[in-house]
Amino acid sequence: MTSSAPPDPLDAPATGARISATLDALVLAPPARLDVWARATRTPSRLEWRRFLASALLLLGAGLLLSGIVSFFAFNWAALGKFGKLALVAGAVSACALASLRQADGLLSRVLLFAAAVLVGALLAVYGQTYQTGADPWGLFAVWALLILPWAVAACFTPLWLLWIALVDLAFGLYVAQVLAT
Repeated sequence: MTSSAPPDPLDAPATGARISATLDALVLAPPARLDVWARATRTPSRLEWRRFLASALLLLGAGLLLSGIVSFFAFNWAALGKFGKLALVAGAVSACALASLRQADGLLSRVLLFAAAVLVGALLAVYGQTYQTGADPWGLFAVWALLILPWAVAACFTPLWLLWIALVDLAFGLYVAQVLAT
């Protein structure tokens, strides 16, 4: 026997009748209803699609490049000398941070500052592994969050703030698990 489950409403195509039914259920004022209807039925222009794709590909490329840099250090750890490791990461942080000053208000600038913030973590990890500082992991994330806080404030870029919040949360969680739990 097969049971016929009701179809998922999210799988149904967006038609004018369904949009009207949703708007009726929301009980919106007529001006707001017209605004929602206009936004729901609007097709983006060619320029808007290009902007979206440029932004999406910039973010995707930055993420892939950052993961490639981290993988490069993980793979070539033994082949690189102490100063080579530190110089490469510090150079990458400096290059990203300085390049972000070129257009202070653009998306590229904010993505470069985000990349510099991620690479600060790589720099701290390389330094800690190279010189065996004996620091607790929670301290690494706390210092990383502290170092990138001015950039997060200056950039007003949501992904950078999310990185900062994740670092603070991770530092706090590790602190509780490693220091307070013992």
